[in-house]
Amino acid sequence: MVLMVGHVLLFHPAIRKIKELIDAGKIGKLEYVYSNRLNLGTVRTEENILWSFAPHDISIFQYFIGAPPLTVESRGAAFLQPHIHDSTLTILAYPNNVVGHIFVSWLHPFKEHRLVVIGSKGMLSYEDSSDAKDILFYEKGIDWIQGEPRSARARRKSSLRPQGPADRGAGVFVTRLDGRPPESADGRNGVEILEILERATTSLLAPTAGSLPPRRRCGTKAGSSSIPQASWTTARRSAPARRSGIIPTCSPARGSGGIARWDRTSISATTSTSAAT
Repeated sequence: MVLMVGHVLLFHPAIRKIKELIDAGKIGKLEYVYSNRLNLGTVRTEENILWSFAPHDISIFQYFIGAPPLTVESRGAAFLQPHIHDSTLTILAYPNNVVGHIFVSWLHPFKEHRLVVIGSKGMLSYEDSSDAKDILFYEKGIDWIQGEPRSARARRKSSLRPQGPADRGAGVFVTRLDGRPPESADGRNGVEILEILERATTSLLAPTAGSLPPRRRCGTKAGSSSIPQASWTTARRSAPARRSGIIPTCSPARGSGGIARWDRTSISATTSTSAAT
């Protein structure tokens, strides 16, 4: 039995070529990857934009980097339907100080499928939504003078035209009907992408880390736009206070001013999810 998942972009000639250039050291040490997958529609009613668009980009990141992310953080917003996000930005931190982000939206005025890969010596850019569909190579140029960066230049050096059909997944599947496992997009890869999506979803649905209501002046009601002219002094937050979950709140003050006192309350937990050890 042969098990393959529908991560079709792993068989795209441009993605294959970029992987080849990374492995050959064309851009030096891999540092940063980002992907924009944007369009106006198609809006879903059963799944949000993260689960609809981002699996393709996550599969590409995993193909390039070859290791699971250490942390996954995701933020987004729902405008058209309650609890179904229309736009998300997901940040993934990998071993060896490699970082990636994925921006997906189906509320965007034009179509953009852009992938950028940045290394210590050069950068690659590929836009599948363009007419040319070339891979662009830029020579990274940052001048350092006495330990300070003085200028930065991205000199376009060459463009590469990927060769081969855009979708080779079906052909690869046919060649594996003899029982040989596929080189990519196998069952293990599918589970890995699902785990990353689950971690991103946990982060997306969690409250903002450390979010607190706006601090107000003493003597005003919650939600009031009026701010008295009385003085406001904030006590310095001590290490014991940070550890015990204490934040400053307003209390009556002598005279016309106000002071801040410490009151115990809850602080929301962090939203970034870490890989299990």
